[in-house]
Amino acid sequence: MRQALLVRRLRNGCCAYLTNYRQPIGRLRQLTWFFRSYRPSYRSGAYRIYLLRGPRGEAIGYGALQLRDRQLYITECIDAAHRGQGHGSAILQSLIAIAQTEGRELIAEIWASNQPSIQLHRRAGFELVSSRQHDGQELCVYRLPGGSASSA
Repeated sequence: MRQALLVRRLRNGCCAYLTNYRQPIGRLRQLTWFFRSYRPSYRSGAYRIYLLRGPRGEAIGYGALQLRDRQLYITECIDAAHRGQGHGSAILQSLIAIAQTEGRELIAEIWASNQPSIQLHRRAGFELVSSRQHDGQELCVYRLPGGSASSA
């Protein structure tokens, strides 16, 4: 349960960049989601969250994998105080390794205005496959085929 609240704090700090529900969420909503949705989805392998901790045990960021149509949709979130220090790359590389082990493609849906995230994914070998309007903004879909990364 403590991890769920750490993820909530991180997620609320990144919510402006998220492509699904972009409003901050409260403790009760997060705990309800954790027990009703996340735990069953985790057990089935449909949704997983990996928390990155710093040297003193502080929550730095997280990576999430959601299985949809045999592909893994990814999300990364880094605490504002820890951005620009390579943690996003570390989380992304870990998610790529999981996808490689599972032999799955990775899909990242990223707002066109989120250039730091787009550059992070491009450096890792993701390719733009489509874009569409969503909530009045351009949403880009990037793919890493077969769960394999480039040597970038």
